[in-house]
Amino acid sequence: MQSGKYIAISALAFSLMPTLAFGDNLKTMIMTAITEGKSTGYLNDDLVKGFASQTKSNEPVQINMERIQKYSDKCAELAIMTSQPGVPQKDGKMGVANLMFKLPICLDGSYPESLASMDTERKKAAMDKCHQTTRKGRVKNGFMEGSIDFNNCPQNGVVGIFYDGTCIDLGPGPAAIVKEFKIDEKGSLSIKMAIPKSCISAKVNKWQLYIFERRALMMPKELAGVRPVFW
Repeated sequence: MQSGKYIAISALAFSLMPTLAFGDNLKTMIMTAITEGKSTGYLNDDLVKGFASQTKSNEPVQINMERIQKYSDKCAELAIMTSQPGVPQKDGKMGVANLMFKLPICLDGSYPESLASMDTERKKAAMDKCHQTTRKGRVKNGFMEGSIDFNNCPQNGVVGIFYDGTCIDLGPGPAAIVKEFKIDEKGSLSIKMAIPKSCISAKVNKWQLYIFERRALMMPKELAGVRPVFW
């Protein structure tokens, strides 16, 4: 699907969601996702017409909702995924239009109060629980073996790491990102390191760790916090 059309569909989806003044089936799905954690169903015919104006498809639109953050018994942030088949593609074939977005909402259709501050506090609490330790090993073939070990971190999140020190043998700067490492379902991770011996005595031997969380399947990762590590 062309990007312009995708953006238009995104705008359409957001215009449908901020109020509960729409079909009873969608209202029920949102209320169920807020209170029970998940829901699934299809848009009613009137709302499908709105999608059809952008997708050029009259096929049913399936909706899957998952609660990714509970603010109270009445308010939550939902991950919403829509899927509609029979959408014309640039190559002339028919495809499926998939759309994913997040929706903070309460049972009465209002926006959760103090959402930004609540989310900041939640991320701070998650980072306070996330601990990392550094372990130095033996020096072999001009490199010091070591590891950075994580515990109680955002489950199924990722850690991005880059060297931010003064040793030229490691190519300092954000462009020197090693890779991203996946945190497991227990919130643990061990990153094995091989640091040039010449960098151990560098004036500044510093690494930056970007810790991300992923709160729902297929949803984009979000930055939870940044940690410096010194060897």
